[in-house]
Amino acid sequence: MAFRNRPTFFVIGAQRAGTTRLCHLLDRHPEIAIPTKEPFYFQDPAAMETKRDWYESLFANAPRASIYGEGSTYYSMCESYPGTAQRIHDFHPGAKIVYMVRHPLRRIESAWYQLLSTREIGGLKTFKHAILDSDLLIEPTLYWRQLSEYRRFFPDTQIFVGVFEDFARDEDALLRPLLRFLGVDDRIVPAADAEAAFNESASKLQPWLVVDLIKSVPGYQSFKHVVPEPMRALIGDRLQKPIRVQPAWDAELVEYVVARVGEDAHSLLEHLGLSPTHWDLYDVPVAAA
Repeated sequence: MAFRNRPTFFVIGAQRAGTTRLCHLLDRHPEIAIPTKEPFYFQDPAAMETKRDWYESLFANAPRASIYGEGSTYYSMCESYPGTAQRIHDFHPGAKIVYMVRHPLRRIESAWYQLLSTREIGGLKTFKHAILDSDLLIEPTLYWRQLSEYRRFFPDTQIFVGVFEDFARDEDALLRPLLRFLGVDDRIVPAADAEAAFNESASKLQPWLVVDLIKSVPGYQSFKHVVPEPMRALIGDRLQKPIRVQPAWDAELVEYVVARVGEDAHSLLEHLGLSPTHWDLYDVPVAAA
């Protein structure tokens, strides 16, 4: 089928840097439609083959608008999903790229809550081990590395970088230049409803550890498919609990993270014309030895 209402801008991330709120606000604008958040399309060539009709239908069936966009934070994980930037460029060389960034350590803390909630890290894994044992928390925090991949294919005139802390402090001050960048009227549409709230880490839930045991039982996948969806949802809700653990930094962990992300963060700040001290990478409470 012919691609109707093709997306012309992409909110590529970073995870836990205000993209949910931003996409909600953009979608409220009368000239913009974002049919869904996180379609996870361009990061996987195989998905682009099998999900093409579905992806096109998102925009074909979207409300009438002047421009269409989407937001998928996996698009800024170029090591895990190589080639994503090029696939977006091949799809639309004139596309505009929107990238939100956040104080690196604050993003890591928030992402840890997210990964606990989605069970992408085990419930018994401490904050320190989650960082040291995999790159799930580090890779999306290498903002300059991710941005540089897009700059290989898109000129800087097609890339907008927003800073989460500025956005949280004054949404309109970030939205107005972004709307102009996207080529639409820069009048702000108020968003006071609860749905527009930031995706707060403090409200996250995580499955009880018994969920992992249930999923490990032979035949679980077959059994899952014969249980009605409403019942599965009810059981899933009952097997969730609030995340009560807190991210705990020690001196060794701070040094490890700063060694991994520090130079990258300084390169990004320099590119944005911000002071190298704009983010204090040692601004964390460190537990006593």
